[in-house]
Amino acid sequence: MPRRHNPRGRKTHCASLFPPPGAFVIREGSSAMAHQQQSVLQASGRPGTAVGPEAMQRLLAACQEAKRFAYCPYSKYPVGAALLTSEGKIFTGCNVENASYPLGVCAERTAIQKAVSEGHTTFRAMAIS
Repeated sequence: MPRRHNPRGRKTHCASLFPPPGAFVIREGSSAMAHQQQSVLQASGRPGTAVGPEAMQRLLAACQEAKRFAYCPYSKYPVGAALLTSEGKIFTGCNVENASYPLGVCAERTAIQKAVSEGHTTFRAMAIS
């Protein structure tokens, strides 16, 4: 079977698809949320990757919206995630449970899979609620 062409021409390795250690992730109710209005947040310490308050508000609103679509009849614990790419596009995901617990999918994984399936492999921030 031939290898699938990478439309962006980048080398992709599994480890490079996920935010690097120290990348910015915000969870609803965390102390970082309280401070996000007061400062520009840095993702992974690299120059030029600042996430401003407007982008953070869009991320938080997107993850709240995604949470509404969660399918969680067993835990009753809906989760939404929003992922910001380096190009500024936001991908969302929600958790989807299954009666066979290991087959369930978390919101973060869904958002990452949606982004990667459309050719995006570099990320700046993720919000989870």
